[in-house]
Amino acid sequence: MINVTDLGNKILSLVLLGGVCIAVVSCGGGRDGDSSDAGNNIIDTVSPNPVLTTSAATTTNISPIPLSINFGESVTGLSLDEISVMNGVASNLLDLDGQNYTVAITPAAEGLVEVSLPASVAQDAAGNASLASNTLNVTYQTPSMIIYYQENFDSYADNNPWPEPWVIADSSPTVSATIQSGQACLEGLVLTGAMNPSGQDNLARIVNTALSVQDFEARFQLVYEDFQNQGAGFYGRQNGAFLDVGVNDPTGQGYGFFLKGFAVDQLSFWYEILGDEIPHHEVELDSVLDVVQGVLEATTLNVVYQVEQISVTETRQRAKIWLAADPEPIDWQIVSDNVGTELPGTNPMAIPDLQNLSAGFAIDLYNSNNPSVGSPTTQSICLDNLVITGLQ
Repeated sequence: MINVTDLGNKILSLVLLGGVCIAVVSCGGGRDGDSSDAGNNIIDTVSPNPVLTTSAATTTNISPIPLSINFGESVTGLSLDEISVMNGVASNLLDLDGQNYTVAITPAAEGLVEVSLPASVAQDAAGNASLASNTLNVTYQTPSMIIYYQENFDSYADNNPWPEPWVIADSSPTVSATIQSGQACLEGLVLTGAMNPSGQDNLARIVNTALSVQDFEARFQLVYEDFQNQGAGFYGRQNGAFLDVGVNDPTGQGYGFFLKGFAVDQLSFWYEILGDEIPHHEVELDSVLDVVQGVLEATTLNVVYQVEQISVTETRQRAKIWLAADPEPIDWQIVSDNVGTELPGTNPMAIPDLQNLSAGFAIDLYNSNNPSVGSPTTQSICLDNLVITGLQ
C-alpha cells in the first residue's frame, strides 16, 4: 500500500489488488488520537470490460449467429440498439445474470459480419461506464444445397434394373422395376376386383433406404401409361416396408404425395403408419392442370414435392405439378393443413412416429382395378431426372 496524502485523520492510499489500482480512504475516529471507529471506504474506479465470443466457427452457415457478452461484473443499461453490427441485425438480447448476456445476430448477406460494443453502453453499480469491446468477426456463407440423390438414368441399358440402392420392397407384388429408354419404369399388376379382394395386389413399390433424410425436396418427371386407370406416389421418411398390417414387420410408414387419374382425378397427400395409407389433403386435378385425362397419356409431367419439419411436433408437405412444356408455377398448388379427412380431429402432420424422423424413400404405382374385357394384365409408370435435395 502506498500513502499518497494525509488529510488530518483521513489518509488516501492506493492499493494494488490483482494488478488493479483501488483508491482507499482511511478515516480516523471522532477525536484526535481516537482510532476506535477507524474504517476503510473502498472507491470502485474499474470500468466493466466486455468480451464478445461465439460458438460458431469463423466461417459459418449458421443463422442467426449466437453471440455471448461477458462484462466481467454485473452491469445495467445495455440495449439492442447499442450493439454495433456490420452486415447483420441484432435481436433477442437476453440478460443471464447481469454480467453475462446473449444476443442473436442475423446476417444480412454473405460475407464478413462484424459485431462490437462501443464504450459507455452499460455501467456497473459504482457508475463506471463500460469500455469498448473487442470486435468479433465471422464470415457468413449461405448453406449449400445438399444433393442427396441425382439420376437421369441415361447411362443404363434397357431392361437393366433400377440402379442401386433402389430395390423392390419386400412382399410388394411388383412385376418389374427396369430401365426403359432412359427412364426408370415400375410395372405392376392390373387385376379385377374379384382377383384382388384386398386392393393391395395392384400396388407396386420400390424403395431406397440407403438414404436417411428428414427434410427434402424431390424433383422428377413422371409419365403414365394409362393415366385414367393409374396413380403414382412418392414417399419420404419411408422405412422400406410395404403395407400389409399383421403380415410385415415392420409395416410401412412415411409421408407421401399421390397423383391419380382413376375415380376422381386428384393430387393428394397421404401418410402411412402401421401399414395403413391414409389421405389427408387433396385437390382436384382440373384446378391445377387445364387438361383432360386423355392428354396425360404418355405425357411428361414435372413434379416438385417437399417435406419439412416446421416445429418440434409438426411437419409440412407441399407440391406442384405442371406439363413439361410449360413454365414452373410460382405458387405451391397443394399445402398440407391440420384437417384430417380420414381421422376427424387428428392432425395428420403431427403423427408422433413421423416427427423429427430421418428415413428413406419409396415410389409407388397403383393400377386401378379395371374389370373391362381385354384389359391389360400389367401397366407401368416411368420416372426421369430424379433429384432429391435438402431444403435451404
